[in-house]
Amino acid sequence: MRTRILVVEDYQPLRQFVCSALEERAEFQVVGQASDGLEAIQKAAEFQPDLILLDIGLPRLNGIAAAPRIRKLSKKSKILFWSQDNDAEIVKAALKAGGSGYVIKSDPIDELVEGIKTVIQGRQFVSRNLERWAAANAATPWKLLGKVLTACSCDWNCPCNFDELPTMGKCEGGWTWHVEEGAYGDVRLSGLNFSVYANWPGPIHNGNGEAVIFIDEHADNSQRSAIGELVGGTAGGPWELLAWTWPKVHGPYPVPYDIVLDGVKTKIRCEGSLEIEGGPIPKPVTGTESRTGVVLPKGIVFKAADFGASVRFRLMRDVQYDHSGRHISISPFDYSGPSR
Repeated sequence: MRTRILVVEDYQPLRQFVCSALEERAEFQVVGQASDGLEAIQKAAEFQPDLILLDIGLPRLNGIAAAPRIRKLSKKSKILFWSQDNDAEIVKAALKAGGSGYVIKSDPIDELVEGIKTVIQGRQFVSRNLERWAAANAATPWKLLGKVLTACSCDWNCPCNFDELPTMGKCEGGWTWHVEEGAYGDVRLSGLNFSVYANWPGPIHNGNGEAVIFIDEHADNSQRSAIGELVGGTAGGPWELLAWTWPKVHGPYPVPYDIVLDGVKTKIRCEGSLEIEGGPIPKPVTGTESRTGVVLPKGIVFKAADFGASVRFRLMRDVQYDHSGRHISISPFDYSGPSR
C-alpha cells in the first residue's frame, strides 16, 4: 500500500519539486499540498494522510504552532518536519509539538525518503546533519511499575473505556499513579505518587482541557523534574498521547499523599487538594457487591482494571469538582520508554 503524503511548503517551486520527486517513487502518493499553516490544518483534516511533510516557516501560522492542531484533527497522521532551520532549540520544539522526525531541506532526497519510511514505521528520524544534536538529546530510558487509580464523572463502568462518549458529554476526572518500582534514567522513583486531574469541555480526545498536577512532597528536585518530564508527554508512556489534551496546566504542586491501596476500596487523600475513596458497585436489585472489570489489550493507561464506584471523589485545587458516587477503577501499570 502506498504511503499517502500531504506536502506543506510555502515556496511553490520547491513544493512542486519535492512532490514530483516523491511521486516518482512507487511507494508514495502525494494526496495534497498546502502553502500555509491554516491550509495545512484544513487539508490534514480533509485528506487524513499517513504522513505530513511540514515546513516550519509558513505564513499565517507556522508549522510548530500548526502541529498540535493537526494532531487533534488527523490523529493517525505522522508529522515529519522539513525545514532549513538547524537550530537545536527549534528542532526540540518541533519534536515536542508532535513531530516524529526532522529533516533539513538541504539534505539529499534520499535522506528525505529514509526519513519518511522511518517515521511511517513508528520510529523517530533526525537528519544526519543534526547527529550531534541527537546525541546530546538522546531520550532517557525509563521504566515504571505500580498501580493507577482512575476516577471520573462518568457512570459506573465508564463508557469511554469502550470508545463511547462520556456520560455527561464531557469528561472531568483523571489519574493517580503509585510507583511501586521504577526509575527515570538514574533517578529512582520507587514509592512516589503523582496525579493529573482535568476538566475537558468534551470527550478527552477533543482536547482543550484544564489540568492540575500533583507530585508527592517526598520527591526531591531530580525526582520532581523526572515526573514533570513524564507527565509533560515528552518521554513516551500514556502521557505522550494524553498531555496535549490539557493545554492549560496548574502546578505541578508538591502535596502530601495519604494512600491506602485496597483494590476498588482504595483511599487517597492529599490535604486540601484531593480526596478519593472507592468502593464496590452495588447491584441495584439486591444491593450486594457487583464485581466488574475490563481487559483492554490496546489500552493507553492500563491493560486490565477492576471497576468500582467512588464513595467520595473531590478535587479542590484550581480545577474543582465533586463526582462522588461515580466511576473509579484500579489497575496495575507497566510503562517504559523511550517510545520513539
